[in-house]
Amino acid sequence: MRRYLATLGLILPFAALIAAQKGGMSFPDAITVSGKKLSLNGIGIREATIFKVDVYVAALYVPEKSKASQALLDSKGPKKIEMRFVRSVSKDDLTKAWKAGFENNCEKNCERFTPALDRLNSMMAPVKEGQTMSFTFLKDKVEVSLDQKTLGKVEGPGIDSQLLRLWIGNPPNSGLKEGLLGSE
Repeated sequence: MRRYLATLGLILPFAALIAAQKGGMSFPDAITVSGKKLSLNGIGIREATIFKVDVYVAALYVPEKSKASQALLDSKGPKKIEMRFVRSVSKDDLTKAWKAGFENNCEKNCERFTPALDRLNSMMAPVKEGQTMSFTFLKDKVEVSLDQKTLGKVEGPGIDSQLLRLWIGNPPNSGLKEGLLGSE
């Protein structure tokens, strides 16, 4: 019994490092961005086609958890989306997805985001199964990386909230949004 308790005492602290799993992917319960601790808000799966083929598993990290997308969009401080791809995706499919996401989520003065969307699409390259793409949302700026290598950034007033809407606004599938909001 003592041996069991001793082993359990060694294992339990490490169990807290992984907060959640979905789609076979594990994500830590917290990360640090720009010196600020961000908590895992939720995990969602991006599905494509009428056959609901899994494309990536995404985690949303925020300063303060919320199940309300508008509260997260309005919140101050950095945020981060981490997408772990479960299938390969072409550059063309990625750029089409960003364009469709912008069209489905932009409410007014959409033309002001055109340069940012063009810049985002120019950074894209094919993504292979197993790779991780991250979007770090800072005030009026979004940094994009692939496997922890910076691809570039897009900047402009409101671009951080506008890009985040692609996942928690009117997303490509409801399970993605519900998961990221911690509702699923």
